[in-house]
Amino acid sequence: MFGGLAAVQVVEGKGLGIVAIQSISRGQRVLSEAPVFMVQRNEYATWEEQLEQFRNTGDVPEPFEMQLTAKLEERSSQEQEAFWALCDSHAAKEKSACGTWLSNSLSMGAHLQDTGVLAVGSRFNHSCTPNVCYSWQEAFGTYIFHAAHRVEAGDELTISYVSPLRPYSLRSGMLVSRYKFLCCCSCCSLVGSARAASDERRQQMYILDRQISSLLASPPTEQQVVSAMQVISLLIGLIDEEMGGNPKLKARAYYVGLQISMAVECADEAQDMLDKMQEQSLMTVGEDGDIFSCLGIVDASGEEGSSEAESRAQVSLNVGNCEAKVVELKRRFKALPGRGGDVIDAQGLQELLQQGRPETTQKEALALFNLVSKDADGKIRFGELVDLLYSNA
Repeated sequence: MFGGLAAVQVVEGKGLGIVAIQSISRGQRVLSEAPVFMVQRNEYATWEEQLEQFRNTGDVPEPFEMQLTAKLEERSSQEQEAFWALCDSHAAKEKSACGTWLSNSLSMGAHLQDTGVLAVGSRFNHSCTPNVCYSWQEAFGTYIFHAAHRVEAGDELTISYVSPLRPYSLRSGMLVSRYKFLCCCSCCSLVGSARAASDERRQQMYILDRQISSLLASPPTEQQVVSAMQVISLLIGLIDEEMGGNPKLKARAYYVGLQISMAVECADEAQDMLDKMQEQSLMTVGEDGDIFSCLGIVDASGEEGSSEAESRAQVSLNVGNCEAKVVELKRRFKALPGRGGDVIDAQGLQELLQQGRPETTQKEALALFNLVSKDADGKIRFGELVDLLYSNA
């Protein structure tokens, strides 16, 4: 299951958890697993009030319990056994399907509002400074888990159950309310001035994140872009200092920078943000994963899968499709009469653009030509054109 990298073991003070049995490199895949069963948003939405009451009183909502057990009965005996072996942190008297689901489900689906329970992956314990990032891969129907930074043999592998961009009091309150435990990770174990400094960094990360995200609400000015790049740099520094360089959080910050740069057609900044976003995303999902599934992380309340985060995460930067378009563009570029090779002048650019948009004017073509051209020879090169048109997919 873990490819010899890790194993389910007893972790002191936590029960069972997942522990590295050899060193794991940053970005290395630890686990890929399909859920035992899934619960869609529309299946539990009508029971939210009863589920909240269940969290507070332990009174199991019987109709929903029956709904979950019916799902389980469709699974193999081995999967059923694995499910019932998971922790139920809500059990007042005896374990329930409802309590086990609430204690172990992870967000999934196109809008991250559906949930899935994993036989093995649900055993990752929580840390406010997790060393594992995970994401749902819709195309494969699996969750994938990657090391957020280097992990040594004997270290516990952890994920985050709540948004890490909040101070200790808010994180601990949410964990107690939802999962019935008080976090004792290295961050939450800080005291005095050390905890105050950690809280300040995390709150600053939250504020900076909201600050750059707010620029997406309306087209930013070039000056705002400069300011946003500075804010992103500061945010990345705090992620490195406080979160050990969490690639999922860094990918999201670079993604916002990409969108802001694209909004004002700052090609160089957009390309830089795209390169950095892809680098960090690959650390989270690997070569075969959807690199944009890791972008919709937290909303203003610290929840996963917010509508705002979703709308940003659903930008379709399809790398394969982009490459196909570049190939077609290159074919047309070289086929222009009397303009073979990899260079083109302003008139040739207008002719190229008119193949896809006949109403393109000379003025529009010249404006784009001047934006693309990096030299003073009156021509642009194919690579320069692609950088602008397809660096933002």
